[in-house]
Amino acid sequence: MDFIFLLPIVFGTVTWVLMLLGLLQARSHAQDRQEHPENYVYRDVSTANPALPKAAKKMASQLEQMGFHHMGTIQRGPSDNLHNEWVYIDQTATIITTVEPLAGKYVVAFGNVFADGFAFHTAHPNAANCKTENFEFNSLSSSLEDAYEYHLAKSTRYARARGAAATFRKMDSVVRWANWHSRKNNPILLDMIQQQLRKTLFFDGIFTILCLVPWILPYGGAFEVIKLATFGGVMVMLFFHEKWGRPQHTITVDKEWRKRKKHLARI
Repeated sequence: MDFIFLLPIVFGTVTWVLMLLGLLQARSHAQDRQEHPENYVYRDVSTANPALPKAAKKMASQLEQMGFHHMGTIQRGPSDNLHNEWVYIDQTATIITTVEPLAGKYVVAFGNVFADGFAFHTAHPNAANCKTENFEFNSLSSSLEDAYEYHLAKSTRYARARGAAATFRKMDSVVRWANWHSRKNNPILLDMIQQQLRKTLFFDGIFTILCLVPWILPYGGAFEVIKLATFGGVMVMLFFHEKWGRPQHTITVDKEWRKRKKHLARI
């Protein structure tokens, strides 16, 4: 039976290492924000007009086809590691949208800020996914169009419950919002990510240790009973891996979106 545990050992170990690297990266980012807050202050660089990278041009073109127009560019960071975000706005001037680099790729993030200050974002293809009393982040990986439709549907409901979304007609209002958001919400988001990664590390560590037990224990006698119990424990942990062994901020809303589309198709 021991060979059955080999694949879970590899799976658990690799996942544990990846989560550890993610935790170290999140801690480093949080520490850098504390030690160098000046690097996270946005400024308007629209007059300099930084060129949109080739990897992001397709996304920008899709946004323009959906009715968005380029409003300007904001920038933060030290001179040797600049972070640019290309800002787009819809025709209502309420959905402030950015094309920005994240973890070596480019993402589009749709955003609304409602009358009570609640910020709602939907990103494509992926970013952090979480919700607090002050903000909500979602990611939808299927397509940019799906992410936009999802954002429209949910932001409409939020507008009814929380008051009309704020408008952004000038870049100075965008810069104020970006700095408010970065100062108030991003540290909370980083803290949530670290908490989730620590829970995942604990779960995957226990999972991997359980899988190692049959390889360590000798054959025969009561040890076979322990091995059987361990096998049951591993199966239970595999069943609950999506809930306990994976950080919730990595789970997109694709499943929710597919269910909604199926429901609408039946109507």
